[in-house]
Amino acid sequence: MKNLANIFKENKNMIESFIATSVENVYPERLDRQTSLKFFAAFKSLEVAYFLDKTGHQASPTYLRNATDEFHIGSKREFINTKIKMKENGTFLSNPYINSHTGQLSITYVKQTAEGSIVLDFNLTKMLLRLKLLDLNFKMQKLNTYTYGLMGFSLVAIAIFLSVYAVLTFLASLMPFTDISLQATFKSIIALTLGLAIFDLAKTILEQEVFNKAMAFDKNEDNRIFSKFLVSIVIALSIEALMVVFKIALTDHTEMIYAFYLIAGVGILILSLGLYNFFSKRQRVN
Repeated sequence: MKNLANIFKENKNMIESFIATSVENVYPERLDRQTSLKFFAAFKSLEVAYFLDKTGHQASPTYLRNATDEFHIGSKREFINTKIKMKENGTFLSNPYINSHTGQLSITYVKQTAEGSIVLDFNLTKMLLRLKLLDLNFKMQKLNTYTYGLMGFSLVAIAIFLSVYAVLTFLASLMPFTDISLQATFKSIIALTLGLAIFDLAKTILEQEVFNKAMAFDKNEDNRIFSKFLVSIVIALSIEALMVVFKIALTDHTEMIYAFYLIAGVGILILSLGLYNFFSKRQRVN
């Protein structure tokens, strides 16, 4: 989302010039349904259009691409008089904001006429795509979204299965006429830990590649996801190493060297993660 706003900021003059030229080609004085259809034909990114009189009251229905909403006719639009500063040519282009109806980044263009003001709300992503300022392949993006979604939900199912298996195994060891086995407890903890690590990975995949993909244009996002994944692995392996130590301590002390190897491996992984985060942070600063 920040990257979208930065692209807009760097190309604001060109975007404003494109909108202004297209609006002038329609040459409107007021806004009715026929004029709004011309705007929607000229702008694929246009979402909402309406007309305000000179007092700032909405004097037309709210025109959508395939519908008309008359609910706001006569309502006062305070921003036209209090929150915007028109240019000498009678136009204004807002900075990006999150549209309360769509949840997407939008920009608003206002054009003063002899009878009032024409207000046009645009979807910023579609506008940048239209001007070739944002390079996205939506077909490939949709394929990636479906693929990551299938993998993510499959991992969630596996994590739930492991969690249920861990709980059932532990409860079975407590059943009457059954010896309480520390081995069963270890198995339950290992399965539950693996389920937690797998669920954390699935959650990260779904958050970044499925549900928030439309907003994920941060070039440092991949580093953050990778770091989070490594943290999940380190936590899971640390718990497993602790379980191995306890298990060996209760059985055969001569195999303790293998527990040491596992703990040493976890330590190396922690050190590697720290170095990765350190150099990634330096790269972002530079």
